[in-house]
Amino acid sequence: MFDALQQLFTATRVRRQEEPYAVCRLQAGVPLDRVMQLQPPPLCVCVEPDGATVFLPEAELPALQNAVTVAEHDGPWTVFGLHAPFDFGVTGYLARVCEALAARDIPLLSLATYRRDFILVPGARADEAEEALDALVLGSPHN
Repeated sequence: MFDALQQLFTATRVRRQEEPYAVCRLQAGVPLDRVMQLQPPPLCVCVEPDGATVFLPEAELPALQNAVTVAEHDGPWTVFGLHAPFDFGVTGYLARVCEALAARDIPLLSLATYRRDFILVPGARADEAEEALDALVLGSPHN
């Protein structure tokens, strides 16, 4: 399995999104159709029984606040897309990403989609996170 994980990291491309992001909490019952109609649409909307979390560019926060009541928000966060030909049978990918950032004491939020993973780090730590992710992907002995 280690070889498959190494091959996956070799194929990974890290893409940093330059615009800062906000993470917002919405109360349960907020009409999510209004959220999904925002342009551009949010990166992700995670729905739970007690509310929803919305990940969107920080510049779009006023539009979200005009559409629905935002209970609280945090930011800025920097988003890194981890683009790779994911094999759902390979284990340890996200664990290695978390280890690389934890070794530098960088907190993260993670999102997974069918085609890629996204890592969000506090905006002030983005350059350090990019170095850590690049070292991991390039196989540097410093990770």
